Amino acid sequence: MLFDDFLGHFITGFYNQSLETIALGFTHLASYKFCLLIATLLALILLLKRNYLKALVLLAGVIGSRVIRNFWKMLIHRPRLNDGHPLIEGSSSSFPSGHMLYSITLYGLLVFIIYLYLVKYEKSSIARWVLVLYVAFIFCIGWSRVYLGIHYVSDVVGGSLLGVSWLLLLIVFLKWAGKEFPAE
Repeated sequence: MLFDDFLGHFITGFYNQSLETIALGFTHLASYKFCLLIATLLALILLLKRNYLKALVLLAGVIGSRVIRNFWKMLIHRPRLNDGHPLIEGSSSSFPSGHMLYSITLYGLLVFIIYLYLVKYEKSSIARWVLVLYVAFIFCIGWSRVYLGIHYVSDVVGGSLLGVSWLLLLIVFLKWAGKEFPAE
């Protein structure tokens, strides 16, 4: 695909050791194991604060993102890049990027919870900055997956679209369930 080739070569054309280290860091922050660990720790904190619904949605959201990823990888079964980076190898099909799905879900739910808190306490300008930082962070994760040669650009875009769709569904559920079960 021309889109994948052009953007992929453009992004990987700026290779250097420092950027590689940064890319590996972003990739680690979006791995399933790391996202599940963070979701579990945050869910425990939410449980201690008796915020059961948010704890459940946070944990189920990350686990659900893995199920969505597995379904689409089995359905599409797109091979990985042949010229992948030697320091990182994919263990499954290329489409969609699971790292994008996991990170958009986990960090998106976290940002949503923080955003609601900030708006509630009339800190809208801080809330907007939190959203801007979230979008920049997600963009960096997508960049890292292409930069390291582990994904095509379209894999990242596909993972992002699936992640945003899943995140919106979880937010709608949280808002609905919060109205149906206002005890929290």
